Amino acid sequence: MATIKLNVIKPSVNNMTVRVFLRAAKLDFAEHDVYGQTRSAEYLARAPSHLTPMIETAELPKGALWESCAIMQYLCNRHGLDQFYPKDPEARAMIDSAMFYLIGTFYPYLARATYPALNFPQYPGEVGFSDADAETKERARGAAAEALAEPLEVFRAFYMGDKPFIGGDTPSIADIRLASTLEFLAAIDYSLPDWAKTYVKDMETVAGRRLQRAGCRCPRLYRLCEVFVELDHQTSRRMPVAPSASVQRRSKLIHAERKPERPSQVNTIRAMAAITASMAAVWTATAASETEREPVVPAMPA
Repeated sequence: MATIKLNVIKPSVNNMTVRVFLRAAKLDFAEHDVYGQTRSAEYLARAPSHLTPMIETAELPKGALWESCAIMQYLCNRHGLDQFYPKDPEARAMIDSAMFYLIGTFYPYLARATYPALNFPQYPGEVGFSDADAETKERARGAAAEALAEPLEVFRAFYMGDKPFIGGDTPSIADIRLASTLEFLAAIDYSLPDWAKTYVKDMETVAGRRLQRAGCRCPRLYRLCEVFVELDHQTSRRMPVAPSASVQRRSKLIHAERKPERPSQVNTIRAMAAITASMAAVWTATAASETEREPVVPAMPA
């Protein structure tokens, strides 16, 4: 029996972060899709926050823990995953700071800019949640999108500097949190700066080569989204499915049986699935020994 129970809502950047991490770290876990269940009495008894991702383990004081970054930090500490979260106090401080800066500064702008495009619920007190007219809401959304550039540049200038990742030469838990978040910007067709495009591509290119060597007939990495979405439902199948079928299946979860109305919404669905599959392979590479740099591609999940 798995020692970690992971409760998720699959079409979510926050959930994707932990789904990728657990697979890359090769931890023993069982994943449970709790879509539509987080307000139930049973779930609230375990997690009164009604949030996902949420893990359950016997070792935790309350038996449960939510918040994606806190989950990764805890599991790294408990299982000695120094390759993802180094023990050196200064290196760890930079990783912590990057994650907190993302959650506290960058993500609120991102949510205000993208949630309206995806028909996601918005937060009370925000213009998008109010009774303001459509024009006012769109101005607020546009202002949030424009504000993204400044904190995004901070990641390059301060946290990365002349290194390819926040973690230095190899990705850290802060990198998986940032890479997942950047993919979400496809919802508004946001034009990433060149360094950010390179950053995401560096992560994905490595994974693409590993998957091709493993026999996955995907000529381009963007096809991974079809592979992963299909594997969410049929673990034995390794071939890509038709984009229309896989995207429609994923979009039903997000849009309550509605097909995406904008190409950008389809892009987001694809991107969220693709980064989950590709990042797991990339991060497995960082866990390889110093003498063996060619990782084994992790099995795709059910």
